[in-house]
Amino acid sequence: GWPFPRHIPCLYCQYPHLPGKLKKFGEVTEDKKRLAEADVVLVRSKTQCSKEYIDSASKLKLIIRGGVGTDNIDKEYAGEKAIQVNNTPRASAIAVSELTFALMLAVPNRLIEGHNSMMQG
Repeated sequence: GWPFPRHIPCLYCQYPHLPGKLKKFGEVTEDKKRLAEADVVLVRSKTQCSKEYIDSASKLKLIIRGGVGTDNIDKEYAGEKAIQVNNTPRASAIAVSELTFALMLAVPNRLIEGHNSMMQG
């Protein structure tokens, strides 16, 4: 189950469109300087949640990766510190299926090559 109260004291979020939606759960910040105050961090794939990153967030209880992969998170170290790591595997399912169908049409018709050729003049 959810290991936190409905109110999160401080959530660090790297997604510019989400803070407004997340405010009902508690204070949301995009200020990296406040990482030490964060109980929860919501990160993207580019953020390396290394040992140093985790140590800089001394109150951290949960790391959420917005997406499928968690290879950017030191899960072993997070586990040692009793920090839960979750991801959102279904978040990109529709976009991935749309891309698959688009490529099924584009590749055999060489649309990408045609586009690149037109852009080069």
